[in-house]
Amino acid sequence: MLLDSPLAGSVVTPSLPAFVSAAAPIDSAVPESTPTQGCSGSASVRSMTALIQRLFSRYDAISLTHWTRTSTGQLTGNSLHGASSAEVRKKAASVALQSLATAETQSQILTAGGQQFLVAASLPSIPGEAISVLFRCENCGNAAQWFESRTREVELAAAHLAIITRLETAAVDRGDVTAADPSEHRDVPSPPTLPLRTRLLRAVADKKQDARWIVGICAATLLIGAIPWQHSIRCNVICEPAERRFVVAPFDGRLLKSLVGPGDQVAPQQVLATLDGGELRTQIASLQAKLDQAVQRRSAALSSGDGSKSQLERLEVQHLRSEIALLTSRQNHLEIRSPIAGIVISGDLKRAEGIPLQVGENLYEIAPLNRLVAEIAIPESDVSNVQIGMPTTIRLDAVAGTSHQTSLTQIHPRAEIRDNESVFVAEAAIDNHDLALRPGMHGTASIAAGQRSIAWLLFHRPYDALRGWIGW
Repeated sequence: MLLDSPLAGSVVTPSLPAFVSAAAPIDSAVPESTPTQGCSGSASVRSMTALIQRLFSRYDAISLTHWTRTSTGQLTGNSLHGASSAEVRKKAASVALQSLATAETQSQILTAGGQQFLVAASLPSIPGEAISVLFRCENCGNAAQWFESRTREVELAAAHLAIITRLETAAVDRGDVTAADPSEHRDVPSPPTLPLRTRLLRAVADKKQDARWIVGICAATLLIGAIPWQHSIRCNVICEPAERRFVVAPFDGRLLKSLVGPGDQVAPQQVLATLDGGELRTQIASLQAKLDQAVQRRSAALSSGDGSKSQLERLEVQHLRSEIALLTSRQNHLEIRSPIAGIVISGDLKRAEGIPLQVGENLYEIAPLNRLVAEIAIPESDVSNVQIGMPTTIRLDAVAGTSHQTSLTQIHPRAEIRDNESVFVAEAAIDNHDLALRPGMHGTASIAAGQRSIAWLLFHRPYDALRGWIGW
């Protein structure tokens, strides 16, 4: 509902502060500026453009209209920014006509479609021209201050537009203005001699277009950020044998001869080294002599009828025979043999022949190389995104240009420290039928960890770092 009478009637001012219903004449509110010779008005256009933007961004303006009175007394409106309904536009024309008649700022409160505040002010020293601005007034707060600030902004906008009009008139008097088509494409630069009000309209349109560009760029960025993309996790890799056996010294002894070295291919039960049996033979001979004596003493005890001594000698004979059997068994196993077919990974003992060995001492490491295991060091920050069975591409530095496609078969449950970094070790099998790969080779692995949005791929690490920094 409109709080004033129809167009033909006089304006009825609502219960507002005195400055709203009848503000001071604009000529006294804003000092009149006299255009200078040769001024293009570009500064005024920029100031007016900034003022219009402030009206809409800070003061919740809905529409801004420039009104011109024709020779017949009718008003024609030119929307500088925003839009309003036909009914509101009709009321804006009525208030603007009243402002032109009284040379004072006029205002109304409209309640149709929500409470709105309409202000109209005539252009100082420009007969027959005025502007009107429609504001939202849902949350007015301090009413007096709220209405005063918006009335003052409208008067300031009218003064700016009056300056632009006078500068344009001065340019016309000097013959500097050239004809221009207002519908000309906005991207064509407007020369300083273009009519100033046309330049103002273009400047406001440029702001609108810039805003549309910003919104479009933001929307495009959001759309691109939402595109799913393959999430690949890059990790360090080291090759290890899928199966390995360690060959150790079976008993204390002295190494007589080493027959193989690292890199040698060995077959099952192939002799790898021999131990010196001289000491064993000496021990066996000594025990055999003791055994013979114990047998003789036992026979003598039986002949004399000494049963207790005979029993002791029998136990001694059994003990000596056990010792001889043990040493004889060791003498029969002086040859150290390979338990499996494969390649000697470690164990260079050819320069250590003759050294004493202790039982359980590691001599050789043997592994078949037709199938290797890639140990993949997954960073602790990425392990939550990795699961068993994920496809993995492995590239080794020693065979550049060749990749191996496999999948994760195991993830160790406990973290390890490798290269001063906490990692979880995952395993993936690699076929090596051509025996081109060797244990200990390094490379990189790329784990396909599923689809993620581009935005997540770009910003999840900074986001996690920020969360860790602020202690979330």
